[in-house]
Amino acid sequence: MSTMYVGIIVAIVILLFVIFSKKRNSPSMGSSTERDIIDAINDGRKIEAIKHYRYVHNVGLKEAKKAIDEMQKKS
Repeated sequence: MSTMYVGIIVAIVILLFVIFSKKRNSPSMGSSTERDIIDAINDGRKIEAIKHYRYVHNVGLKEAKKAIDEMQKKS
């Protein structure tokens, strides 16, 4: 019976590791650069620009949206 609990605990730990590692290492934003932000803005892909901005500058959604809005006004 205790072997079953150990197996369940190991499975939960592995699952948590997979979930949290995906959040930190987003494959689509893993290599974001300032150029990606500018290209997304120029192509009209605002949401993608915000995602790139958040990744590059490590900021929250509100701050990233405000920055992208300002960048759009200038272009």
